Amino acid sequence: MSEIVEIHVEKGKKREDCVDLYEARECIAQMSAYGKKIKSEVTVIVQAYNQLEKTKRCVESILKYTDDVDYDLILIDNGSEPDILDYFKSVEFDKKTIIHIDNNIGAGFPCEIISINMLSEYVASVACDMIVTKNWLSNLLKVMKSDSKIGLVNPMCSNTNNLQELNIEYETYEEMQKKAEAYNQSNKDLWHERVRIITLGYLLRKECIYAIGWPLGDCGFFHDFMDDDASFKVRRAGYKLVLAGDTWICHDHIRSLSEMPKLKKSIDMGRANFQQKYHGLDAWNDVINYIFPILGDKIKKVVSDKATVLGIDVKCGTPILDIKNVIRRYGIYETKLSAFTTDEKYTVDLKTICDEAVICDREEFLTRNLMYSYYDYIVIDRPINAYHEPLNVLLDAYMLLKESGQLIFSLNNTFNACALLTMLGYTVSKADGVYEYYYDYPMDSLFNDLRAMNIKVSYLTSQPISSIEEDVKKRAISALSKVAIEGKENEMTARLMADRLWFSIEK
Repeated sequence: MSEIVEIHVEKGKKREDCVDLYEARECIAQMSAYGKKIKSEVTVIVQAYNQLEKTKRCVESILKYTDDVDYDLILIDNGSEPDILDYFKSVEFDKKTIIHIDNNIGAGFPCEIISINMLSEYVASVACDMIVTKNWLSNLLKVMKSDSKIGLVNPMCSNTNNLQELNIEYETYEEMQKKAEAYNQSNKDLWHERVRIITLGYLLRKECIYAIGWPLGDCGFFHDFMDDDASFKVRRAGYKLVLAGDTWICHDHIRSLSEMPKLKKSIDMGRANFQQKYHGLDAWNDVINYIFPILGDKIKKVVSDKATVLGIDVKCGTPILDIKNVIRRYGIYETKLSAFTTDEKYTVDLKTICDEAVICDREEFLTRNLMYSYYDYIVIDRPINAYHEPLNVLLDAYMLLKESGQLIFSLNNTFNACALLTMLGYTVSKADGVYEYYYDYPMDSLFNDLRAMNIKVSYLTSQPISSIEEDVKKRAISALSKVAIEGKENEMTARLMADRLWFSIEK
């Protein structure tokens, strides 16, 4: 005898009345959320694999500090010892669902079991080693509701990377909560759009789920780089990723030395899997090219309360988002992004963050492609001495700069510690394994060439060589000491340790 499964979906706006793709997704998401058995604005999902004490702290913090949002709770036991399931059963919360899996086959698998119809209009995912804080969810909702194109919001936290880390000092969890409550004050100046987010305590829009599929990450990524994959999927479906810099939660996890070999293996495998899926794009080298830690206080305020930004060879676009995020502190919330790239593999991801033109062509055709377009900010992320004609690239970019605009660029330091030791016969390998040929274009020559054309250039700062080994550093300084000009030892040492030198041109 066949079984009839009855599905109730409350009536709402008809799909055919929605002229916009995003509006249509929202229509379907809202109707499915209204039809779920347990009605609430947010579904909070907690997944646990053993770690009973941390799991207790996590769940108890949710119950205590999520008192200003209507939510239901899904507790997932992902193949733990029996004490986790026993604890979940003991949790007193009316809108609770427990899912028990008897064998752990990866962090991505459990969410496949959760039907989309079980999810509310918004979905928050919290790992069992997170401790949430006062206003955490209401703050994330404010960010999400500020723009229908925002698909995923993530708070700041401790013990992470990707410039999402904020370490609050405390001795007790009670002290931590008091400091977090003082910090968690909604502030739109701290809402930063990102190319990539490490998803720790994230909030997701349900219509975004319909666009990219559920679960959020590709379960083929066992642990590492599932975040990167999710970030790309969300962006490529037309949604924004936002880091809520006004909200902090605790990531109660510090890796032990014994975990490092296993972690390295997982990272290497995940990074290779990501490149395989995204046709050669690297989740680190092509994305984590942040400039705001180096240049944040060097980015000037433009005259207008609106801004236009052009990125030239900015890979997937992180540097132009950095400028967009930094100038929010000046009250500039309306920023239009454009990009010019000489490598076509970046065009898709640049289009996910740019409002205006995204052009792929040779550098000599920069002005031809952007004729009559002028920008408040222009950033060239690729060092200019990587181009065949560095000065021409700079002059073309300068032509596109508005009056009172700012052009930011860098010069690769071709005579750094690694170069010196190579000349002396040492074998020095680059940490990230990425090599590019750079023309020898000393800073003094650059300054002289630009001043001859009445273009004022300012030195901003130097970017140190990343991951230089201590013995390499010592050998280079020792070699330099034998030939250093008296009185300029410190200046020459600083230059030796610089990888890139950053400059600014103001029109």
